[in-house]
Amino acid sequence: MTQKDFNKKLTKQLSSLPAYRTVEFGLYVCRKLYPDYVFFSVRNQWGDANLLQEAIDYCDANKHLKDIKNFNTQRLIGAVDIITPDTEDFGDWDGSYALNACTAVLDLLGYLIDGDVSHAINISSYVTDTIDFQLQEADSTLTHLQLINHPLIKEEQEYQLRITKPDSSLLNKIIQWIKGG
Repeated sequence: MTQKDFNKKLTKQLSSLPAYRTVEFGLYVCRKLYPDYVFFSVRNQWGDANLLQEAIDYCDANKHLKDIKNFNTQRLIGAVDIITPDTEDFGDWDGSYALNACTAVLDLLGYLIDGDVSHAINISSYVTDTIDFQLQEADSTLTHLQLINHPLIKEEQEYQLRITKPDSSLLNKIIQWIKGG
């Protein structure tokens, strides 16, 4: 499946889900990428992993989109934006991974505000980009074709499609497992 076909299918599936399920999809990615930000933050003594976790927790607490306080959401967007690394300042792989972690959270906060599924598609790309970067970091000789067809990329895409099926209870199980419950 091409990236275009994947995005089309994922968009269709996400569009058919209730909003809270789309938020749960975003939470899955944000929690998957969060440790990369923690590592970056500790290594560079820069940023605020607790603030990023606060934003993730806020999204989880507000996943049903009831009584969303746009002021609080906007405040968190501004705060996360401040702790998002700029690749001009942090041009290593860790900076790119941390950037993806932050932008996933920013897009999830954006989804809470406007419900635009394009945020979830962006969130999907941050995790596959991170996998792509990790593969390049491990083996700089991989071609573009080898990267986009790499089993780890394909596995992540298949997983995303599986957990966003309208009848999938797998996503809820994953969220509970990630939370430690």
